[in-house]
Amino acid sequence: ESDPIVPKLFESTEEGKKVTRNHGDKFLAVFRRIADSYREDCK
Repeated sequence: ESDPIVPKLFESTEEGKKVTRNHGDKFLAVFRRIADSYREDCK
């Protein structure tokens, strides 16, 4: 919630702008990548 990028996510894409134009609902989903224990470059 304190990340300054999160509010910009809703308006930064064409899809976000289209939803705004159509007065649609937007939902935030932020995911954190977890390390892949099988790959050396992800550790």
